[in-house]
Amino acid sequence: MTKNPRQPLPQNIAYSLDWRGIDDELPVFVFVGATYELLRDVFLWIIGGGHIAKGFKIEREHACVMRNGKHYWRWAVELKEWDQSFCSRQDLCTLIESRIMAQDKRNRVTFFDNYEKFLNT
Repeated sequence: MTKNPRQPLPQNIAYSLDWRGIDDELPVFVFVGATYELLRDVFLWIIGGGHIAKGFKIEREHACVMRNGKHYWRWAVELKEWDQSFCSRQDLCTLIESRIMAQDKRNRVTFFDNYEKFLNT
């Protein structure tokens, strides 16, 4: 009798788009529930040709206050020179979700249009 290897658990991933900087010119996708490796692979695939964006930076950040039952750590992915005329926000969200689902079909991905609601869930 052979043992079945344990399947990794599906990930519940939530993300939102935040505009940062002095004039809100820096697009930053903020993720909860994703791993660094998953996000690195997704965004390497997205910027592969250099048409959508010229690069990205992944940083780990945390909430100001640790509240019981709320997420504390999150990953922030800042896109460098995002060409919005080539790929709109909706198209980019579709690409992100499809690449996350390509890693594991059981992953569940939720996009929050409101950043404040995302932080408080």
